[in-house]
Amino acid sequence: MSAVDWIGRSHERVGARERVTGTLRYTADLSFDDVLHVKLVHLGGARSAIRKIDRREALEVPGVSCVLVAEDLPQPMPRYGPAFADRPILATGETKFSGEPVAAVVAETRDAAEAAAARVQGATEPLPAGLSVEQALHPRSALAQDPSLRPGAPLVLTNVLP
Repeated sequence: MSAVDWIGRSHERVGARERVTGTLRYTADLSFDDVLHVKLVHLGGARSAIRKIDRREALEVPGVSCVLVAEDLPQPMPRYGPAFADRPILATGETKFSGEPVAAVVAETRDAAEAAAARVQGATEPLPAGLSVEQALHPRSALAQDPSLRPGAPLVLTNVLP
């Protein structure tokens, strides 16, 4: 059968029958022995300098294995991203956007991870942020990305990512 023979025909979706009958197992349906749960910690503000992260109270929650911050991870900081590997696993020095994780709580249960994450304290200092396209494109706007991540890029000192 050629590719042309497939066009315009109905095709059974993979997993459709299982979804409709309720027999499909989703990720949330799976359980594993000996797993740890992770809860990411976020600080408020669109862009902030991280002055201190205090994890002492979080470490006192029963079942917490550890609370990781950027300094605990390999350096240079591992990065990821959908198109470019430019986002740090945990914020280093400053948060670039609201909701950027600054710590990761690892615990034996989800409840313990969530309780401990709520106890992580962060001291931050607000920094100027580009909150609109116009502000982000302004030549004096704070850079959303460290220029060292784009060596040799023609627009490295701007917020334009070609």
